[in-house]
Amino acid sequence: MHDIVIIGGGQAAVQAADTLRREGHEGRITMVSAEQTMPYHRPPLSKAGLAPTESTPSWLKPESFYLEKQIDLRRGRQAVSIDRAGRMVQLDDGAMLSYDRLLLATGSRPRHLPWIASLPADRVHALRTWPDAVRLREALRPGARAAVVGGGFIGLEFAAAARKQGVDVAVFESAPRVLARVTRHEVSEHLQRVHAGHGVQLLLAASIVHLRAGGRGVLVETSVARHEADFLVVGVGVQAEERLARESGLDCDDGILVDAACRTSDAHVFAAGDCARAPRFGAEGSLRLESVDNAISQGAVAARAMLGRPALLDGVPWFWSEQYDEKLIIVGLSVGHDEVVARGNPEGGAFSLCYLREGRLLAVDCMNRAADSVAARKLVAAGVSLDRSKAVDASRPLRECLSV
Repeated sequence: MHDIVIIGGGQAAVQAADTLRREGHEGRITMVSAEQTMPYHRPPLSKAGLAPTESTPSWLKPESFYLEKQIDLRRGRQAVSIDRAGRMVQLDDGAMLSYDRLLLATGSRPRHLPWIASLPADRVHALRTWPDAVRLREALRPGARAAVVGGGFIGLEFAAAARKQGVDVAVFESAPRVLARVTRHEVSEHLQRVHAGHGVQLLLAASIVHLRAGGRGVLVETSVARHEADFLVVGVGVQAEERLARESGLDCDDGILVDAACRTSDAHVFAAGDCARAPRFGAEGSLRLESVDNAISQGAVAARAMLGRPALLDGVPWFWSEQYDEKLIIVGLSVGHDEVVARGNPEGGAFSLCYLREGRLLAVDCMNRAADSVAARKLVAAGVSLDRSKAVDASRPLRECLSV
């Protein structure tokens, strides 16, 4: 019977604890979460979590779950060091936790811009935690002006939520289009039209030269424009929270390196979620994914592996984003594709992009086509080949578009 310590209070941590109990683990489970609240869903923070009616986060599990499952949830505590030789974790209150197996589910932290230090702290916002959302929500009032640095998922989802509340929004993106790192131009251009139609000012290929305090609060200067805003939202990605792993001597490389069972370079230590770099379906080598699906998959695999059960990461990764009434679902990894087949008309707003390599389906970007996303998860996993002449017919179900 093992004592298991889980460092982290997010989706991967809770999934691991839940899986451990479901798989029959009767030993001690201690979960150390730096946040004061119970673990909660993070995706709503950039959507419904910014609405003035939201008073509490959406809990991952009710409080009764931790009591019934006998999970010792240490809220508001941080792990400060790991003694791998003695298998001990020290907390910031001086407590020492012994473990037979340790799971690092430490997540990630927002990247910061070098110019931020020159701005008033109360005018700069990140959006990663519930306190971040509460603080930002207080700034969302009709007529306020927001400057958003970053045209990725967080920046665009915030822009949509803010416009619904009457906030003027300008988005600054250094790339020539939004979501340039994750999807093709058809999706980017559609979402740019949607945001522009809702009054968002999109400044693309806009390299920020300077950020400083201005008349309204913040002055953003780029190579081509100057923009004043009441506050700034920084959405330029996240970094793996790997300090504990590095300081304890675990192998790291933009994430804690793990195998397909989420095991680190120490056989007694595992990692899951945003902090872990692992081999994944459809990828060469290992990669770090930031998604709910990834956290759930890795949390469950790590739990089974800690119990000595067969467990491997073999599912197809998928991601989603909601902006206004638009829903984008990305299934699979398109890296290495040599052909793209479009289903539907991007100008009409409902379409899918199928990524192929030598005819085999690697990934599908589904813009307002939920049925395609459901089929894609099965088809990509099966490694099927697509019949292009059938796939371009958007009225034909994707599952009926296979080569025979």
